[in-house]
Amino acid sequence: IDHGSKRKASNEHLNSIAEQYHSSLISDDNDEKNNIVVKAAHMEIAEPSILTTLRHLIVEEKVTKVVCVPYFLSPGKHAMIDVPHLIAEAIQILGEERMLEYDGGLVEIISSKALGTNVKSMLGVVDALVEKTLDKEGDGDLFHLSRNTDDGETIVDTSSQDDEIRKYVNRVTLLERMLQAKVEGLKTMTNRVTVLEDVVQKLQSKLKTEQENLIEQQLKEKEEMNAQMANLTNTIDSLAQEKNSLSDQIEELALQQQLVEKCHNATVAKLQETIVSLENEIQLRIEEAEKQQQSLAEIGSKEEEET
Repeated sequence: IDHGSKRKASNEHLNSIAEQYHSSLISDDNDEKNNIVVKAAHMEIAEPSILTTLRHLIVEEKVTKVVCVPYFLSPGKHAMIDVPHLIAEAIQILGEERMLEYDGGLVEIISSKALGTNVKSMLGVVDALVEKTLDKEGDGDLFHLSRNTDDGETIVDTSSQDDEIRKYVNRVTLLERMLQAKVEGLKTMTNRVTVLEDVVQKLQSKLKTEQENLIEQQLKEKEEMNAQMANLTNTIDSLAQEKNSLSDQIEELALQQQLVEKCHNATVAKLQETIVSLENEIQLRIEEAEKQQQSLAEIGSKEEEET
């Protein structure tokens, strides 16, 4: 995976690298390596993209494991952030499309470090380039330090010495630059670590504060709940007392009602007896009055007869 370029030749160069690497893996004695597929992809600008290539490898080539190699000389933003982010996005999309599933499980997609992080190999490449460049500038033999004149006198060839010195000076210069770049990178990483430590410390402080606030809030809520429970218990006790008091009043009223009913019944019975007695007395008085009237009537009749 490289950056991608508007120049067709740059993109074709990556395709050529992929093809050569694939050819180097093919072996008549190793069937496992013959099952390896190597494809090129671009981070942006050019096609195929990372998602397109991963989809091709999984759907068309039926691969079950993918190793993504960032083709960048330095572990910069593209190699460390952009490419991993695009790979993660592609994995999410392919997962949502259910492209990562096969009979044996899920396709595994992993990523290596950037190409330039293999310092030893890169030093060998730089060294080879320097030697090749110096060979082109000289006569093809950098190790001839002297030459013979026509009369047989040996003369030191200072130009060859200068070329040899220049070659090693170039190597030293390149190594110094690489060392300086590594130092700068280390400083950058140190600054990042310092920033991250500061962020972690702030997060820890914030988390501690939030935990303390949460504990304090929980304690307050617990105290409030205890107070509410105490009030509720007191209320229940008061209601129980009121209930007992009402029960006593109800029993007393029931007794009073029984007494009142008893007195009422006795009074009613006595009144009924009195009424019966009065009715009998009235009846006797009426009978006596009728007898007196009858007697008076008989007396009046006799007087009239006598008259």
